[in-house]
Amino acid sequence: MVPTNTFFATPAAVQHAGGIVRFAECDPATYAIDVDHARSLIGPNTRAVVAVHIGGVITPRIGELQAACGRAGIPLVEDAAHAHGSTLDGKPAGSFGLAAAFSFYPTKVITSGEGGMIATSDARINEEARIYRDQGKAGFTSNFHTRLGNNWRMSEPHAVIGCYQLKRLPEFIAARRRIAAIYDRALPAIGVKPLTVPGAVVSNYYKYIAMPPAGVERDAESVGGHARSQLQRAVAFGYQVLFAGAIFAHDDGQRGQQDHAHGEHERHPRGVVAVPEQAQVHERPRGGGGVDGADAAAARREGDQADDVSARAVARFRTQHGDDHEAHLVVRPTRDCYTTIGVCLTRESRLQPASLPGTRAPVHARP
Repeated sequence: MVPTNTFFATPAAVQHAGGIVRFAECDPATYAIDVDHARSLIGPNTRAVVAVHIGGVITPRIGELQAACGRAGIPLVEDAAHAHGSTLDGKPAGSFGLAAAFSFYPTKVITSGEGGMIATSDARINEEARIYRDQGKAGFTSNFHTRLGNNWRMSEPHAVIGCYQLKRLPEFIAARRRIAAIYDRALPAIGVKPLTVPGAVVSNYYKYIAMPPAGVERDAESVGGHARSQLQRAVAFGYQVLFAGAIFAHDDGQRGQQDHAHGEHERHPRGVVAVPEQAQVHERPRGGGGVDGADAAAARREGDQADDVSARAVARFRTQHGDDHEAHLVVRPTRDCYTTIGVCLTRESRLQPASLPGTRAPVHARP
């Protein structure tokens, strides 16, 4: 059993193991598995339940799910791909089930370049995992094969990167929580409702999950698509945050936008978005208020660096498309589990909402 709100790899693992996938609903309070629905689905053919810690948030009801699995005599498995360092009541992700899988994909909170990790307190799973990852060999130094395994070993260079990243995990989480606090204060002013992280949870904010105003959907072809574009412009020009590889440019005083849509299970709002968590996000000084001192100087330095990146990207854009277009915001896109996102801070003088005219057809650039 796996939740509906997860990445393809979660149900694919069930099929690779020869099982049949059964989906449980997700809880709109946390976007994790709906414990009540999962409990109702447990039957004689259930072999395991997978809990996914979406966005680094552990559901406070995971204890109830543990109890339900215990009564049924089946294991609880954690998909902790998002949850490095997240805790619930001081207990870390990866310690609630029989075993847990963490991802070290490049966009995760920590990375080894690729690969992942299994965490378990079960001696048998520990041994079996080591056998399967190394061509099914009974031991690293032997050529006696006891299972039909595969080559899932992590290379030494990848391991070195991962060990260094692990040392910096508290630093990375602190930076993400700082950015999340900025969004907590800023986004409600434009009608965006952040997901409320339960009080007992310390999230690593792999995702900052937020809900746009009612009627705004992520599908650009939907009725709410135009409203979503307006929301994106408000966030971009009000808070210097770009979504989904969006490029803002203008031609003869007009601006356009590139929009990417992504879906989610139909029971819950299609308007849920994961807001960028790049380290460049700062609260910029406005009208003498806000950031001051060293923080303001650091923000200005980062803005100057971003301006340099923007200038180079605009030059490339003009080389490709001519001098008729003036690009004002340029994004350096990165990828995450749901959508391509990017952030670029520019000088305040370029981001005055009052100076923005209407919109027109998109002008696409590839910085």
